[in-house]
Parts: sequence; structure tokens; C-alpha cells
Amino acid sequence: LASFAPMVVLLGKDFLMVYNDACRPVVGGKHPRCLGRAAAREWPEIWESIIEPMVRHVTTTGQPAGSDDLYLPLERNGYPEETHMAFAVSSIREDDGSPTALLVTLRETTERVLVARLVECLDALSTRCFPAETTEEACRIASEVTNRYLRDLPFTLMYLVDRDGKHARLAAHSGLS
Repeated sequence: LASFAPMVVLLGKDFLMVYNDACRPVVGGKHPRCLGRAAAREWPEIWESIIEPMVRHVTTTGQPAGSDDLYLPLERNGYPEETHMAFAVSSIREDDGSPTALLVTLRETTERVLVARLVECLDALSTRCFPAETTEEACRIASEVTNRYLRDLPFTLMYLVDRDGKHARLAAHSGLS
């Protein structure tokens, strides 16, 4: 329990969660309520489609499973949020080799993933817009680029302001019909 690495042990057929203090930031506002409760009940937004298939794979084959930077839309603080995790799931076995529980080690990578995506978007904007010959063309290209990053920029509106600074017109947009 004193480890600095976030860890969860899933116990029994209901996969009851027991986790260490390092896992509390990952659990968020669901702590301490979810301690000792079924993972499927506490994480319904990700259980059936994402977590259960991995857990079943480990319990039926005995082979570990895991992922780097897996997208997990968690509701850990009362609202949906984009999170990314690097984690591994492996069996804890009895002396006879039969699985008795699962050990999940994890690390939240959300900040790194979001920063990398932001840098990628900014790079695409600068390299793709640079050859534009008009401001209108630059706006059109920028809207094409930002349309690929709707998770970060749900919509954009690009206005061109007249030389006198008194009038603006919509030149391009993304994320809106």
C-alpha cells in the first residue's frame, strides 16, 4: 500500500477494488466510496466496452494485458473527462497456479497526451498555413486542420477584420455546420 506507483487489486468474481493511496488521484472524487466495491458498478462508463474484455482475457488465458495511453472517458469527479492511462493487468496466483485476483498497475498519461496533441495541432497549423497566398486561403486551411482536433477545439470561428478595424467577416470555421 505504501508504493508510490498506483495499484489496484481486483478480488473475486465481482472484481472488488482495493487500491493504494497512490491511486487516489486516479480514482478522484469516487474515493473512498469505491474502495471495496465492484469495478463494474463504480466505472460503468468504461467497464463493458474497455476494461471487462481485458480483465476477462487475463482471467481466462492467464496472459497479462495492458495498454499505453489508452483513452478512458472517466466520470471520476462528477462529470465526464478525457483521461489516458498506461496500465498492465496480470494475475495473482495461488500456489497451484490458479488465478485468485488481478493486479492492475497504472500511470495517468493524460497531460502528456494532451500536450502532444496540442503541439501536433500547432505544428500542423503553422506548416499547412504557411504556403497560403491569401488570408482567406490561410483561414480555410486552418479550419481544415482544426476540424481534425475537435476534441481539443470543439469549434472555431475565424474572422477577418477590415483595415479600418470596424468590420469583421466570418472567413472560415470548424466544428459547426
